[in-house]
Amino acid sequence: NLCARECVKMLCGLPALPARSTPTRVHAIMNLPELALDFLNAFREMVETRKSTLFSGSPVELVVHCHCFAREKDNPDAEIHPRLIAAMGCVPAGTRAREVRDVAPKKNMYCVEFSLALGCSAAGAAAEVQAQAMEGDAVKRQKMQ
Repeated sequence: NLCARECVKMLCGLPALPARSTPTRVHAIMNLPELALDFLNAFREMVETRKSTLFSGSPVELVVHCHCFAREKDNPDAEIHPRLIAAMGCVPAGTRAREVRDVAPKKNMYCVEFSLALGCSAAGAAAEVQAQAMEGDAVKRQKMQ
């Protein structure tokens, strides 16, 4: 097992992904709620440049799921957004904090989710994300029927 920063460094040395007509969707799941927001600085350069040596310049839609704690249930963004800004320099567009569960009084768990189009046009990546989301919704509907 590698820590998040070591894992990102190791992955930077891998060869480019095979060429595709649409960006590859990669999910990064960070499940150490006490510290995970602090590890997001591993993605800071990707947020700033929209490119990444992590994927050898290959077009990628990076979807980040970062579990964290927040004290105030009524407004978790007030606590979460400053930590995102400290780690990555901004709150990425489309960021949302989804409530996971109450852990204890004044300790609520959230999953902060956002996506980054890396090495591809934002419009193309957004269209791909929307198409994949619609496919996922269709599969869910089929399972429910």
